[in-house]
Amino acid sequence: MKKIDFDNDSIKKNILQAALPMLAAQILSLLYNIVDRIYIARIPDMGTTALGAVGLCFPIIMLTIAFSNLFGSGGAPLFSIKRGMSDDRAANTIMNTSFTMVCTFAVAFTALCMIFAKPLLIVFGASENALKYALPYLLIYLIGTLPSMISTGMNPFINAQIQPSSFSAGNVPVEFASTLRLEDGVFYVDDTQLLMGAQKITDISAFFSIVDFAGQFHARYNADISNAYKVDIPLTLTVESSLSELAKQNPHREQPDFIESLMTLTKGLPEYVSLNAKASLKGNLFEENGDISITFVRVPGVIMVTSDNDLGISGAYYDSGIVDFTITKKMPLHASINGTVIGNAMDIYITNIQSDISKFTKLLSYPYIKAHGGLVSGELRIGGVFTDPEFNGDVVVQNPVISCPDYVPDLMKSDVMDVVIRNNRLTVHDQV
Repeated sequence: MKKIDFDNDSIKKNILQAALPMLAAQILSLLYNIVDRIYIARIPDMGTTALGAVGLCFPIIMLTIAFSNLFGSGGAPLFSIKRGMSDDRAANTIMNTSFTMVCTFAVAFTALCMIFAKPLLIVFGASENALKYALPYLLIYLIGTLPSMISTGMNPFINAQIQPSSFSAGNVPVEFASTLRLEDGVFYVDDTQLLMGAQKITDISAFFSIVDFAGQFHARYNADISNAYKVDIPLTLTVESSLSELAKQNPHREQPDFIESLMTLTKGLPEYVSLNAKASLKGNLFEENGDISITFVRVPGVIMVTSDNDLGISGAYYDSGIVDFTITKKMPLHASINGTVIGNAMDIYITNIQSDISKFTKLLSYPYIKAHGGLVSGELRIGGVFTDPEFNGDVVVQNPVISCPDYVPDLMKSDVMDVVIRNNRLTVHDQV
């Protein structure tokens, strides 16, 4: 493909060549949203309520876009600067880091939103009637968070390489291939892979049955982060429900059709829903390679979270608003999380905080900051409302040792750092 010549071509021609493809993409995206809402609004008897329910999900949709742009729009200018300096290695590192952060946040954001979907919608003003439509819509939307965030977050890197007609970032090719199909109420994703320089998501396959509200997603993530750390993570997500259990017990029962199943979901989720995530952590980024597993179970009145012994995360969120979680075992951060979340108001206590920040060394070993040691203890209280939280607490860091290799290579040491937080004001008392 012909590149844009910013050195010799006219400014008007360059702007049009770079802007028109982006303009076309924005128009298509806008048309998709308009047509989607026209279709929903014309559903007999429930169109107006369903359209309002879709609007309630809009803040969460905007959050996915915002965080996608955080990593994409934040990393792309640095990528362009390094490309302009002919430092392709640094440019690749920046792009790989941004891609890793997009994928990591997408998985975490999807899990958190699935767990707290109902309370979040209530915070946004959903009534009991609107929840019947908003909750299933949001859960189905969240399934596509990862590919959506990759598309939005990495698009600035495509624009930054001054070649909008070609799907590559500088000298790093981007390849994507996928097969999607819908058969008898089951969505299938086959033979899908995404390759982007040193970042690879391969062996992607998935199926999800609307009729049984059950499915499975499998993928393998490979990366070379900062040209120093290698990652290999096979991931499997499994969704089951009371509907799928019923199908196993009575395989010859009459199956409802796709539209009937979809309409049933608008009235609420099945009585029992579980989401299990299994991953194998491999590569020198992790202190210990091994398998981890975490399960989210939704039954009437409560969402329960359990994990294997190595991960050590357990707890529950009750419809009454009570939150009770514990992080123990091999996690770098240990804490107990208790309190209440009712509507838009929260009162959360994080106690028994214990952490050895040297265990974060590999995760923080980029050129910008490196943690060599330090023991953290204390407690924190989060109150107020989601839109205006209030933080109070006391944290003590014993013998912290930190460096910034690219800027301040010398070790920065302290005997004790007392961190006092009062009404969102943070005060640090350093004893050397």
